[in-house]
Amino acid sequence: MKGLDTNVLVRYVMDDDEAQADLATRTLQGLTPTEPGFISIAALAELNWVLRRSYQVSRAEVAALIRELSAADEVVLQDSEAVREALTSVAGGLDFSDALIAAAGKGAGCTTTITFDRQAARHDGFELLA
Repeated sequence: MKGLDTNVLVRYVMDDDEAQADLATRTLQGLTPTEPGFISIAALAELNWVLRRSYQVSRAEVAALIRELSAADEVVLQDSEAVREALTSVAGGLDFSDALIAAAGKGAGCTTTITFDRQAARHDGFELLA
């Protein structure tokens, strides 16, 4: 198994640098269920941030991409249960990275995630620190 960094995923998805996109595409297409790629939750959170901020990809499009990655037999996601739960929260309007933070905390036994983010605090799993 080989870990996949955020920049490889971005090049694969955005195809914005011909040489790197070609290498990323060949690498991802070369993955198999017996030799999968590993994507950490940190890489997924970074991928969300980069696509949303630098490329103006919509929240729904990022969620669809992450759903697609999570369904691939050639990819192993770190804490896939938290990723699935986060994707459910995204449908309710929460940013994927925030949803992933709350889901990972819940999986670790946290009763809530304390935040200064007023928007995130409107969602289950968060408590506003005021």
